[in-house]
Order: sequence, then structure tokens, then C-alpha cells
Amino acid sequence: MQGQEALFSADDTVDLGGTVLVDEALGIDDGSGLVSRLSLGTIPAKADLTAYHEAENGDALFALSVAVDLGGERFRAGELIRYDGTAYTSEFDPVANGVPRGVEIDAVSVLGGDLLLSFDTAVDLGGTFAADEDLVRFDDPGFSNQFDLSSLGASASLDVDAVHFVPGELVLRVSFAGPGEIGGVTFRDQDVLKLDAFTSAWTLDYDASAADPGWGAAGLDAYWLAPLVIPGTMAWSEDDTLALETGGGVTLTIERSGGTDGAADVDWATVADSAGAPQDFEQDGGTASFADGQQEAQVTVTIIDDVQVEGPEGFFVDLVEVSAGDATLGSPTRITVRIRDNEDYLFADGFEN
Repeated sequence: MQGQEALFSADDTVDLGGTVLVDEALGIDDGSGLVSRLSLGTIPAKADLTAYHEAENGDALFALSVAVDLGGERFRAGELIRYDGTAYTSEFDPVANGVPRGVEIDAVSVLGGDLLLSFDTAVDLGGTFAADEDLVRFDDPGFSNQFDLSSLGASASLDVDAVHFVPGELVLRVSFAGPGEIGGVTFRDQDVLKLDAFTSAWTLDYDASAADPGWGAAGLDAYWLAPLVIPGTMAWSEDDTLALETGGGVTLTIERSGGTDGAADVDWATVADSAGAPQDFEQDGGTASFADGQQEAQVTVTIIDDVQVEGPEGFFVDLVEVSAGDATLGSPTRITVRIRDNEDYLFADGFEN
């Protein structure tokens, strides 16, 4: 799904490339179209998964269409459940927070640490009215209408079935419970639309049946899109630099550009040319480590000051490989270090003074 990892659930049994998913199952698309099943533990059969979001710490937040017993705890139909891979706890009990009985969560995402919810029917939430095409924000203990999708071009007859809010952007990815058309964009209930809430522009972000005919008549019940990871490329900040023989060493900068997501290590090594080791520089190498978000790192090579009149000499320092993380090598991967000989400079005019 869109070249990014996506987690989803269908409202009926689907066969996607040989992976059969029932309606209580959570599927995962690795971004290339390869689908597998992700475990939510002991979810009973026929407990339709109606909403899903993955928390920043990796915990699953989900709702089911029926009341269930999980891990010794009883949960209502439509209650938002947190699963950390071991235990189940209640994340949001609709009834305890003023949602009328019988109204269930249809979609969930997170906005600024607060829950972003859509319900399966129009509902009055203590003075905040929300239609089933709206998204409300719950900032404990109250509700506010965050996105009125009918004011952003969606028909009031539509029902939000899945939603994913992109942090840091006014972008929503939405799937509806039935087919329709918004702003000239036609869709079916397994498709994902992208809404730029700033411009009210809608586009078709994922055509499910075109990607896999196994969707058939099934609809999309839940959807979460993994953050886009851009690890970037590693390269020297320049391809040539000058070092003084009396300077003791030369410090070189490795830049990470095009993205800085995730930690990464890059290995480097010196290579002799007209300057050799150990008489002109110390043969060296190592690993430069980048933390998540770090844009540059420095390495230092020791320069040897001898008493020989040698003239200009040079050597190379290579970026050998990215030894950890998902970054790649960019260009340049080789920097030339030219050593300025102090003896040659001193006597360049033929006089010691």
C-alpha cells in the first residue's frame, strides 16, 4: 500500500495473494503488496475488527464489533482496547465517557496525543453533535468536532469506516463504508482517499481492487499507515581538502542528506597515494555513528610532521560502507587530502628566511 507499511482489516473474508484474512484479522502490507497476518493475540472468531491504530510505542489500539473476554478482562462492543503484545486494557470506554449505548467506534487515529474518533451513527456527545462522516477529538474528559467532512466536500450520506491522520500535517487518509464520489473522485468501500484538510482537496490514495482483485466486494474496516521512513544518504561534505603538515591532523565532515530517519553507522578508511603511512599520516579507519535526526559527523586523521622537503603530497579517505541502519552511500565517497609541506613552503623562494 503506497510503498509504506500499512496495517488494515477487511469487513469480510478476503484472499490477498494467497493470504486469507477473516474479518477479525489484522493484515499487514509491507509496502510492496506482500500481505501477511499480524497477531492481536486471542481475538475470538467473528469478532469483526472495526477500528485500529498503532501507538507510538508499538501498542495496538483497536475496537471489535462484539463484547469479548480477553486476558481475563471483559470489553464492550465498540470499546477501544490497548494490546501491548501481552496484556489487554481499556483505552477508551465509550459508555463511561458519555457515548450512548449501542454506538460503536468506527474509526480511530491520534491527533496531538488525543484520540480522533468516528462513530457508526450520528450521536450527541454532551452537546457536541457528530454525524457518522465526522471525526471528533476526545481530550479527556470532553469531545470536540475536529473534522466535519461534509463541510470538506464529503456527502452527509457517507459513513467513515477507517481513518489515519498524518502527524505534523493536515492530511487525512479516509475509507468510507460504501462507494461514492467526492470532488470528481470516485471510490469504493475498500479504497483509501487522501484529504488535504487545508485545501479541501481529495485524491484517490489507494485503489484496493486494482492492487489486488481479492478484495472483491469486501470493504476496508480499519487502516493505519506506518510513518514514511527516509534514512538518507552518507557522503563527504567535499571531495578535496588541504591539511597543514604542522597541523597535527585533519578533521573531515560526513554529511547525511535527503533524510535522517533512524540511527546509522558508516565505515571509513584511509588510502595511501603520494603520501604514505606511517611517514606522512597515520593509517586509520573506523566507524562514524549517526543518531536518529543527526545530519553530520566528523572524523579526524593524524598528519605526521617530518623534516623532509617533499613538496605537495596527498592521500585519500574513503567511505567504505553503511554498516548499520538503512541509509545508503551517496557522493562523494572519496575525499582527497592534500598535505602542505612546511619545509617546502619555507624554502620555496630558495632562502631560509
